[in-house]
Amino acid sequence: MAGQPRKMEKSFTGVFTLCLKLYPGKYEIKFIVDGEWKIHPYCPTVDNNGHVNNILLVRD
Repeated sequence: MAGQPRKMEKSFTGVFTLCLKLYPGKYEIKFIVDGEWKIHPYCPTVDNNGHVNNILLVRD
């Protein structure tokens, strides 16, 4: 199930952030950059039926 898109905020140092309250678990995430879906190249990924997503692990 896809979640709702959220807009990240750019700090004065140029870093983009977003604060979400998430339940513990494993999430697949992607980013929209200049209108295109992107993954973070240095974070773990998973192939979900031909769609590559980043993995986000949230712990207690």
